[in-house]
Amino acid sequence: MQLLESINSPGKGVGTGDDRFGFDEAGGRAWVLDGSTDVGGRRVMASEESDAAWFAQALSEQFALSHPERDEAGRDYISRVISLVAEKAARHAREDLSQAPRYCLPTAAGVWLRRPENGKAEILSLGDCICLIETRSGVELVGYMEKPQEEADGARKLLQLSDTGRLAALQAQRAAHNTPEGYWAFGLQTEAAAHALHRQFEIEQGARAVLMSDGLFRLVTPYEVYTPETLYAEAARSGLAPLLNQLRELETSSDDNARMGRLKTSDDACALLVGFD
Repeated sequence: MQLLESINSPGKGVGTGDDRFGFDEAGGRAWVLDGSTDVGGRRVMASEESDAAWFAQALSEQFALSHPERDEAGRDYISRVISLVAEKAARHAREDLSQAPRYCLPTAAGVWLRRPENGKAEILSLGDCICLIETRSGVELVGYMEKPQEEADGARKLLQLSDTGRLAALQAQRAAHNTPEGYWAFGLQTEAAAHALHRQFEIEQGARAVLMSDGLFRLVTPYEVYTPETLYAEAARSGLAPLLNQLRELETSSDDNARMGRLKTSDDACALLVGFD
């Protein structure tokens, strides 16, 4: 597996943003992570520009350090990584995380790809990160495609609230992470791994895969410039940089936020283009 191109563009144009990626050519692994924007009103981690950035960075570093053991199931591996990151978070936190409001705890979306020796690409996903991969039967989307649309619909409702009401709604939403009544994401709770989307595909030599955060997937939802299939085709043909330029051209005016259903005019966008040789 080869890394063909990578992009990581902070939506604000400054700092590192909350997205991270990693690639391990020898191990045949790649990942993209999207730290969830802080809504707690206070920092719980002692470093990085935000708790979201700290968590995404810690996850990415742990994916790089922790190699899947032989015959280790993908979800078991994800659980092990989360456990190690949770231990690190407890050591680096400014306060006792077990006593912090749940909406203050860091979370992230992520998608992880591995090509085992049997020739099948293995993909696990939590949250709204997406992988588009060329398989023997065509381009497949791995991820929860309904999430970007749900988030756009939710953003339109949130934008109708006052600043105080919007923050309260976001905190209530975040407090539900990794609970049966809420949603599942990378967080400090290992039980989330059991709910990761898991897929395997037979792939041909020369196939490509695009791993991306939801920021780049805006070109599909809500902007509707591409379908998943045509987005993959454009990435494979022209690369990621032209797609990023096209994305940013659509994000120049906050006047479109309510119509498009986006809380951020310009979101962090991160993606990897990998090839299977």
